Amino acid sequence: MKEEGKEYVVTGFKVPGDGWHVVEFQEGIGFLPGKGGEGIYQNERGFRTYKLPAIVKDDTDPDDGADISQLVGVEKGGTWLANILACVGLWEAVKNRFPGPNVSVFDTQVMDGIKTKLPGQTCMMKTELDKDNRARVKVMCSLSKYKGILREEKEKEATKKKGGKKVIEEQREEASSKGIDEW
Repeated sequence: MKEEGKEYVVTGFKVPGDGWHVVEFQEGIGFLPGKGGEGIYQNERGFRTYKLPAIVKDDTDPDDGADISQLVGVEKGGTWLANILACVGLWEAVKNRFPGPNVSVFDTQVMDGIKTKLPGQTCMMKTELDKDNRARVKVMCSLSKYKGILREEKEKEATKKKGGKKVIEEQREEASSKGIDEW
């Protein structure tokens, strides 16, 4: 079968914990519904918000399946949506398909394309839980950029370890030479 039953299941809304996650965008991109699911949400200035469904998609991640959908406000969220498209590798294609300085990612034709091309695309997101236990995206990047970030983090960690080991060895040498004179 496609599905697999589990003997222990936690139900409800699953929130990803702190750390890096592989995130996959899902079908169903559209306007955020209004209160009670009726109509379409609008802020106090009448602007709408798109919901881009996304989940943690990594069998090795304990947060696999957790919801990390992105909300993008039409009023000021154009750059965030462009960043999402860049991180999943679609930005250049969008710019080439819809050239011009007056074209917005929120134009109907562009959004129609995004709705068909974004689902199934992946990127990396680093999240931190806030005081209300909501996952906040702190860093987002492409998979290839993430590999570079990992390399840099490992190099920094190795440098810290080498530096720390060197200091300890110098302290030991100093302590052992002082001890000889005092005895």
